[in-house]
Amino acid sequence: MPKISIILPVYNGEKHLRESLDSVLGQSYGDFELIVWDDGSRDRSREIIGGYRDPRIAVYENTHNLGLFPTLNSAIRKAEGPFIRLWAQDDIMKPYCLEREITYFEPRTDCALAYSAYDEIDDDGRVFRKRAEITDVFVVAPDVASEIMFYYGDITGNIANITIRRSVLEEAGLFREDMLVSGDFEFLVRLAASYSFCEIHQPLIYLRSHAGQFSHKQGVYNLHMRENEELHAQLAARMKHLDPHYVKAYDIWNRQVLYVHYAVRRALIGDFQNAALAYRNIRTLGQPSLAFLAWLFSANAHLKFCKPRHSRALAAHFARAMPKFTAASKRPYSEQFVCPSMSGG
Repeated sequence: MPKISIILPVYNGEKHLRESLDSVLGQSYGDFELIVWDDGSRDRSREIIGGYRDPRIAVYENTHNLGLFPTLNSAIRKAEGPFIRLWAQDDIMKPYCLEREITYFEPRTDCALAYSAYDEIDDDGRVFRKRAEITDVFVVAPDVASEIMFYYGDITGNIANITIRRSVLEEAGLFREDMLVSGDFEFLVRLAASYSFCEIHQPLIYLRSHAGQFSHKQGVYNLHMRENEELHAQLAARMKHLDPHYVKAYDIWNRQVLYVHYAVRRALIGDFQNAALAYRNIRTLGQPSLAFLAWLFSANAHLKFCKPRHSRALAAHFARAMPKFTAASKRPYSEQFVCPSMSGG
């Protein structure tokens, strides 16, 4: 039985797939299986995958495109290792990635999953954002992980830097297949209700950003709005240390302002279909007029009136986590901010 099962869903990934596969097979740590699952690709992805003869690779196919999360779940069900390592067709593992991840994560038995920092590369493989090469590892408690996601979204930043214990998947369940874009965020929000996370500060992968990615496609942001709503509500309910009036105001002055900004921008470029969908999503939140007013006061989403009120635990976590961020982020966090009230409270 391999120690790590690497899960690689593939869909029309011919451009960077070979480089991604080579980076996995070239790891200094070799006790793994690589489960590659093609999700109905229409390009040369299957031909590229079929060109490998490494016995650690197991290849499966969907006859037609089912989507990311059903494909991930199918591959996870085939996995044999006690550690499940998610991977992506565009990205590159550094040669010591798996070795460092298992060294840092395996002894921290109180953590459900681990995620690492990453360097970012463009479509041609050039690094345009680099993290500090430090080896700090921290345990992020459930309340801190939930608070980070309440204020800043996905705590891991990406699905390609995540390793999960199989035992946790058996207890908590797999990815929700009814979600098209937010299944990974929902999974993290669900785990953060009960489990701690292991945060590895060393950048262990190159994460690629390019215009052809699904997350950059037109209309995907509307899907995020709709699917994330229940997740934001769950996170807000966990913020017991915050005044409910503040939680409501923060939501309008931050998340909903961004939604309005997106709707206006789509309308200005003539994409009225997505602008109308965005407006309908904003209306479901209950206070569209206030959201548009907040957008105007925020100078088209460029000014932040409602700042995060970090708990002492989160402030302490960020204080020790600062070295992994850029110098521009090294500013002290304050717990005292004024937030305009939207409810008269």
